[in-house]
Amino acid sequence: MRFFLGILVACCFSSCYEIRELVHINIDGSGRYELQLDFTHSKLELSRLTALTKEEAALLGVSRNPFSVLDSVFKEGAATLNSLPGIVGAVSTNDPLNFKYGITFEFYDVDILNSALTHLDSREFESPPVYYEYNLKGKFSKSRQQVFAHLMEVFPSQQEDLPDEVRQYFEQLYNSMTYKLILSTEGKIKRSVNDNAIVSVDRKQLLFTAFVRELQEEEVDWENTVKFKTKR
Repeated sequence: MRFFLGILVACCFSSCYEIRELVHINIDGSGRYELQLDFTHSKLELSRLTALTKEEAALLGVSRNPFSVLDSVFKEGAATLNSLPGIVGAVSTNDPLNFKYGITFEFYDVDILNSALTHLDSREFESPPVYYEYNLKGKFSKSRQQVFAHLMEVFPSQQEDLPDEVRQYFEQLYNSMTYKLILSTEGKIKRSVNDNAIVSVDRKQLLFTAFVRELQEEEVDWENTVKFKTKR
């Protein structure tokens, strides 16, 4: 399933957006996962895009409303995940007024979470990728593997046939893309290993934020590991 093909088209014409992954992990390894694409900061530009006439959109070489596919794409993803053992309550979210889209589901354990994310990824793999790891002793890790890799592959250098004005637009897109990871835990976090991440005051949440450009150019490490208390 090419889960993100429609999303990629839409993302290319937003001047600023944020990708958020929110993961809650319980002591027993079960939890909740949410992926959000938030285009709120580009509401004005995107409203103009979706209001284009068919002829105007054709001149730009885009769909008249590239966001029209998002609701059905996420619904398709939720339906697929609900058919997988160990996945519960997969639902898509759709807020066209604020240009927010996403998917949420609960998982029985982290192996099932990885399996679900593999289904949402649009690439081919020689072996099953590992997005998250948990050892049932309070150590929870986020690897560099990204379920939304295609969203991060919109590089200006790959758009060699574009006019200068359009190329500049892609460069603006690339420089403004942000990624946010929120890891929440059932027990209090005792320590984390990424110096760029922030642990909340109640020590039950880790926040990591970076520009996608920084991640792609390896200026910032996006691997995150937390160790949290497992005694209730």
